[in-house]
Amino acid sequence: MFASQCFGEKLPVRTYTSADGLGSSFVDYLIRDSRGFMWFCTRDGLSRYDGASLITYKIGDAASPPGIESIAETHDGTYWIMTTGGLYRFKPGLNSQAEATIGIRPTLNAEFVGNWRGDLLEDRIGNLWFGSEALYRIEQRDGKPTFHQVDLNLPANSNRSFSIAKYGASPRWQPLDKSNQELSYNCHDIEHGVNDVMTLEN
Repeated sequence: MFASQCFGEKLPVRTYTSADGLGSSFVDYLIRDSRGFMWFCTRDGLSRYDGASLITYKIGDAASPPGIESIAETHDGTYWIMTTGGLYRFKPGLNSQAEATIGIRPTLNAEFVGNWRGDLLEDRIGNLWFGSEALYRIEQRDGKPTFHQVDLNLPANSNRSFSIAKYGASPRWQPLDKSNQELSYNCHDIEHGVNDVMTLEN
């Protein structure tokens, strides 16, 4: 019988903190966008990493809360930013450059969409969905987003909220009733010709 020693490769791990430019060590969400940037949604600003350094932006005006909950990039290069103060969007270009600083951080010139808070997802054919106390489809009219509630024919429930997720490339919809501690999740086909969006009823 032979015995051998195996040694794991030591990866070059580096820890980033607010001293390196990260908004906060408390990170809610992160993505890598189509341009290769890493975005970190922190409780104290939106941080972008370009592979060399971090910069943290403030979203909104001086009175806006600093917490960033999530960020999503759609196929046309628009970024949708969910904050504790509502939903914003911006598209990189001349109209989305950082403005004058508020305090010590530059302010991203992002458009305030409204007091929406929830989950946002773009499906494989470009439809944009939003899950909150109900499920909405977002459409553009004259350059402005409008939210249209989707009727799921569910019983009235004032405590209901929705999360959305892609569910495979071309799934068959199956009713789902799964108990997990005190939360129950029900999967519903939204029946709007899009077969890769799933809603989770909390």
